[in-house]
Amino acid sequence: MKFLDYKKISMPDKAVIKEMHHLYVELYKTSFSLNKKKNIMTSIVGREVWSWRVVGISKNSVRKIISHNYKSSVKRELQRDHYFQGRNETYNYIFENYLNIDDWWKEVWDKDRTIILTKEEHSSKKTSNHVFNYDEEVFELDWTLGLFQCAKQVGFDYVQGREGYFIKNNFEKLV
Repeated sequence: MKFLDYKKISMPDKAVIKEMHHLYVELYKTSFSLNKKKNIMTSIVGREVWSWRVVGISKNSVRKIISHNYKSSVKRELQRDHYFQGRNETYNYIFENYLNIDDWWKEVWDKDRTIILTKEEHSSKKTSNHVFNYDEEVFELDWTLGLFQCAKQVGFDYVQGREGYFIKNNFEKLV
């Protein structure tokens, strides 16, 4: 399996953050419904290489990837999860409270982190008595590696020679 490298990624620069905040301010002032504001905000901060950055992957996701021989077909059995705080909660907060640029960016950036879970884990978070233990069940990932980036349309990218290669070489022996 050959490794296909993503370029290192970083958070957007100050000029882009300023543009996004300007759009947030204008959106905050509108009489649009909260749902419409959330949809527009998703478009403003979404679909960038840094948006919904993946900072961890569950051990069960690693096992699932291994069981699929690292092939990209496993992608349909995985899901990105705003584990730390749902986008809905973040957007409720920013539209209930006018935030200056520094506070707005801190809120959006800090809460934008995601982890990769199996679809079963994602579903069971809402329906099960199982308490998901991040420290025991998740391997941390360096988000600047650009793994599991936002896809151009919906979801995230998974390539055998990039994400599969990374999992094989870093986590295969740990599960």
